Amino acid sequence: MTFDASGVAQPGWYPDPSGAPGQRWWNGHQWTNDIHPPAYPIEATPVVRPGTPVYNVFIWLAVFVPPLAIIPIFFWDLSGYLEASMYSPTVSLLMIFDPAYLLTMVVGWLAYGLTVLFAFLDWRILRNDGYLRPFHWAWAFLYSVAYVIGRSVVVKRQAGRGSAPIWVSIALLAATVVAVFTWMTLVLVGFFGTIAGYVATY
Repeated sequence: MTFDASGVAQPGWYPDPSGAPGQRWWNGHQWTNDIHPPAYPIEATPVVRPGTPVYNVFIWLAVFVPPLAIIPIFFWDLSGYLEASMYSPTVSLLMIFDPAYLLTMVVGWLAYGLTVLFAFLDWRILRNDGYLRPFHWAWAFLYSVAYVIGRSVVVKRQAGRGSAPIWVSIALLAATVVAVFTWMTLVLVGFFGTIAGYVATY
């Protein structure tokens, strides 16, 4: 506002005190109902046409493939290597050459590469379906769930739905953590039980 020497605001157009775009007239005493529209267009939230698909096969592959990568680890005889290491410390170094361990590494990298590919194909479909600036597929290089969450948020903003991949990913992630934690707990319980038996014999 522009103030005179006495500190009174001079009549004129000022930013609307309600926060609405444009300006409102101040008559020197109070705000009036005269409104001046903004000089720039207000960018509306982009909305895709009704019925535009929010899911495709590639987003679901990006959701379900990463958790599958941990399956080979459950066939790895970690307990056997831990027990053998009590007699020969060098045995533990041979774990990395175990077929199940190597399979886990190969499957993990394969799942990582496929997930990035699925993210790219999903991103391309979203662009072709009319989504404006869909969440970039390169986020899948960082973490698959990061892409799934960002993608679903953008799709929901423009289509009003499409958040299911987020909840499925979270559920699968939780199940994966529980499964690995349970497996490790069973392995360690068995290992410490073996140590206890070994000490008892001496």
